[in-house]
Amino acid sequence: SFVGGTGGQTTTSGDYKFHYFTSSGQFTVTSTGSPSNAVDYVIIAGGGGGGSASNGVGGGGGGAGGYRDGNVNVSATNYAVTVGGGGSGANATNGYGDAAETGSNGGQSSVLGVTNTGGGGGGAFNRVEGGANGAPGGSGGGSAYERSAGSGISGQGNDGGGHQYDTSGGGGGKGGA
Repeated sequence: SFVGGTGGQTTTSGDYKFHYFTSSGQFTVTSTGSPSNAVDYVIIAGGGGGGSASNGVGGGGGGAGGYRDGNVNVSATNYAVTVGGGGSGANATNGYGDAAETGSNGGQSSVLGVTNTGGGGGGAFNRVEGGANGAPGGSGGGSAYERSAGSGISGQGNDGGGHQYDTSGGGGGKGGA
């Protein structure tokens, strides 16, 4: 017999039942399997917001949310599911017309005792203020020109990308797999 459960949106394919969560909720194991109590999981955290710079200068892309898959043994109980939201993009404005801001990091996602880190916000470059680095995260936020890209977490994602010119930003790091 297979592990039985409820929660989220479900679909069945062959011998597999998939539970999809697009918002936080609860996964309830209603019966354990025989001979195995293992369930497979895929967890993706929220992506980071993009960076922004005023005066036509570049902003980096937000990093992808941390990605992990695997399996874990479960028992007949309730498991909290947290779905991390995406980070807000920066909006670089100030009274002098020159600004550079990092986007917000994405939110963490977790279930079954496994937590993934949200993607890092993208950095930006500005000729007057110098700019802001890409933020670290599940995958790091991208950077622009002389700024550093954010680092990704090994096993969840990758480092953000950079860009050598001041007119555009580098891409955020891709999700892990």
